[in-house]
Parts: sequence; structure tokens; C-alpha cells
Amino acid sequence: MRNNNVGSLQFVNFTEIMSRPIPTSKKEAEFALSALMEIPAQFKATMNLQLLGYFTI
Repeated sequence: MRNNNVGSLQFVNFTEIMSRPIPTSKKEAEFALSALMEIPAQFKATMNLQLLGYFTI
């Protein structure tokens, strides 16, 4: 990533989710859902910051 500029990106707190007193399967599901919910925002921020360069398809 250019200039390590990640100010617009959001991260899922794995440690916070996994330290909760709930069954492991629920922790894993919660983490997966949280991560998947961030994909649209991450992709938009990555494209806006031009961190992937230019692509043509």
C-alpha cells in the first residue's frame, strides 16, 4: 500500500470477538459476519485511495 495510508479503512477486532464468553461456533460466525460486512467499505476506500493502481478489464 502506498504511503501506508489506511485512515479510511475499518478493521474487525478479532481479539475482542474471540474473547467473548460465548460458544466458539458463535464467535467464528460473528467474526465472519463482521469481516464480510466490511468488504464494501474496504473496497470503496481502496479504490478511492487508488491503493490498487489502475486496472482495465
